[in-house]
Amino acid sequence: MPNNSSAPTITLHLTIFFWACGALFAKIIDLPAAEIIYLRSVPGFLVLTLLALALKKSFYFRPMDLFFGILIGLLTVTHWVTFYQSVQASTVALGLIMLYTHPVFTTLGEALIHRQRPNRQQLLLALSGLVGIALVSLQSLSSGFNLPAIGLGLISAILFASRNLFSKYLASHIPSLMQMWLQLLTAVVALGLFFGLEPVQSANQQDWLLLALLGVVFVALPHTGYLYALKHLGPTRASLMGMIQPVYAIGLAFLILDEFPTLLEITGGIIILGAASWATLDARGDQPKPRPAL
Repeated sequence: MPNNSSAPTITLHLTIFFWACGALFAKIIDLPAAEIIYLRSVPGFLVLTLLALALKKSFYFRPMDLFFGILIGLLTVTHWVTFYQSVQASTVALGLIMLYTHPVFTTLGEALIHRQRPNRQQLLLALSGLVGIALVSLQSLSSGFNLPAIGLGLISAILFASRNLFSKYLASHIPSLMQMWLQLLTAVVALGLFFGLEPVQSANQQDWLLLALLGVVFVALPHTGYLYALKHLGPTRASLMGMIQPVYAIGLAFLILDEFPTLLEITGGIIILGAASWATLDARGDQPKPRPAL
């Protein structure tokens, strides 16, 4: 069992790995993106409800906590939808590059909250990681400039950065499990009001099995872990360390889909690994050392 100082870092890397696995479901589930997000939220919400009951978590929220919880939930849902729309309007590569501008927005946003200049080292790491992601995706970007997809991707990145900052500075006292429970509840209600029951009725048994696996194992539980890591590592470091997700995705594509990485992808992956590893080591260095036993 890891000690308390390394638990947030290990949790974050496990979370990012599971998110990378979840990206493969976009090619497997034959449903529109927004419907996938709606339907995957249902089993995730149900499982987190059962888990919260088993752990005897309180479902009572103060009015202000409930307000911020729903607000963060709306940010999360809109981030999911705009990211999928960006990918659908272009390629996974372009959507990924736009999404991973979020460490830059997070670094600037956290500096604004603290009313200080952005940390130069963290800003440099964010930009370095973005260069690496661009190299990883360069071959797939040869189709040209796609303004709507770029706009949607940037909106998704800003929403994700905002969600993480709000979670850290407005709702960090709410248990991570209950934060994610509120976000999934918001997703189910908001998208349910928009779509109604039609997507529920149109999904077949195989779709539901895949959606349940996606919603629980690759969305609900990893996002809960990410919120836990946010509390201990902070939004900027968590976002910098999370840049490693494309490297995990390339490795999984090689192992599962037999897609061999190109030289550009390997070069970009090395840059991303360097930036994420530096952020990981920097985070460990800042965490308090355990006290010696008396």
